[in-house]
Amino acid sequence: MKLRNLIWGIPCGLSLLFSGNLIAQQDTVIITNGSSWTVPSTANPSSISVECWGAGGAGAYTSTEEAVGGAGGGGAYAKTIFTNFTVGQTISYEIGTGGSGTSGANAGGDTWFYVNGINGVKAEGGKGAANNSSVGANGGSASNSFGDITLDGGKGGNGSFDSGAICGDEAASGGGGAAATPLSAGAIGGNASTSTGGVFCAGNHSDGGIGASNLLFQNINSEGGDGVTYSGNGVNGLYGAGGSGAVSNTYNGGDGGDGLIRIIYSSACNETATQTINRCGPFTWINGVQYITSNNTATHIVAGAATNGCDSVYTLNLTITVPDVTTTQVGGGFLSANATGADYQWIDCSDNSPITGATNQDFTPSVNGSYAVIVTENGCSATSDCMVVNNASLEEEKNNTLINVFPNPAQNFIHVSVSGSQNSPTQLKVIDAAGRVLKTQNIVKSNTKIDISRFNKGVYFVKIISRNTQSMHRFIKN
Repeated sequence: MKLRNLIWGIPCGLSLLFSGNLIAQQDTVIITNGSSWTVPSTANPSSISVECWGAGGAGAYTSTEEAVGGAGGGGAYAKTIFTNFTVGQTISYEIGTGGSGTSGANAGGDTWFYVNGINGVKAEGGKGAANNSSVGANGGSASNSFGDITLDGGKGGNGSFDSGAICGDEAASGGGGAAATPLSAGAIGGNASTSTGGVFCAGNHSDGGIGASNLLFQNINSEGGDGVTYSGNGVNGLYGAGGSGAVSNTYNGGDGGDGLIRIIYSSACNETATQTINRCGPFTWINGVQYITSNNTATHIVAGAATNGCDSVYTLNLTITVPDVTTTQVGGGFLSANATGADYQWIDCSDNSPITGATNQDFTPSVNGSYAVIVTENGCSATSDCMVVNNASLEEEKNNTLINVFPNPAQNFIHVSVSGSQNSPTQLKVIDAAGRVLKTQNIVKSNTKIDISRFNKGVYFVKIISRNTQSMHRFIKN
């Protein structure tokens, strides 16, 4: 039977589920503490860039009145691209600690990754200025570092002292050297400047050396400590830079800045989406294609739509439900919808009005006319073709609830049970869906057994005939 009418506008379900791996993006990890790093499951382990910066050296400690301290040197830089790591591998490292400005020439610690040797990557820490020395210390050495690329840290600036018999002494310390950048050696810390004498002491001054500054990468600056004047503790360095020297009796130099590590690797984006959609008929998806049957393989890519800048790849999981509205008409007056397990509403085709109470799979009209059935499955409704009934004048069995066909479904036999009827049935017929009579049998007792073992699987009907009544009963042969 052809579809007569399809009812649209049924709500659909929609859900998004993110998973999977798409295109590569670059991830960066900045490490300033800890002792190990594990290669993430999303990383491409065949190319992992590791950059190390050694810690800054300390500025000089001073313990005499006329002492001016030189500054500490900046840490060296080293870089290696590793190609032999595996996903999930845990790798050791050490972050160099900045040199302490207390008594002693306290160098910054080395920063290394993987191994502290030629097979790993290591950046040497900057040197610390000696006690009471105005000479700035050297930066970490590229030659003592390991990596595909190595660069020297910046030298610390020198302190300065001038004795003035009339105008007084002038004293200042040097500025800390900066750590090396990925492209150049570290900047050198500024030297202190002092002067005494002149008419009425007009030229006297003490200027501390300016700490060197290098941009290591975005938002991370290696800043050497600025020199101090007359007396006081030195200023600490930041991110691998040297501390400035102290001035005068019993002051500490500035501490060096700790080292750091930057890791850069390619990582897979993790945004895919499955759109699960239910529809009652043709559906046009975001790819512009109209689907008339269910589909769970179509994909569509939206470039750059993911929150992390990756592409979004959508997979369609579409279920289209079109109810089965084929029907069977037996004996001219018995109508049956072939769809099972659905909801039914029989209608009068003369005005498409629903027939009160006609909501079963089977329907026997009481008057001649044209009839159809609306079948609803999974929220989707469709209407069958109209069927003409012209022999509805035969009186139907009013007590057909007393007639029972079982089991249903059946495999080899069915039983027809008749009880309580005032109009006793005399004959039964077994009819197939095409209306052909397959078996005729007289009813001689209240329970009649019928052999259906040779029937093909499908829908059949038992027609119960009395002297002036009849009824139809559906059963299924498995």
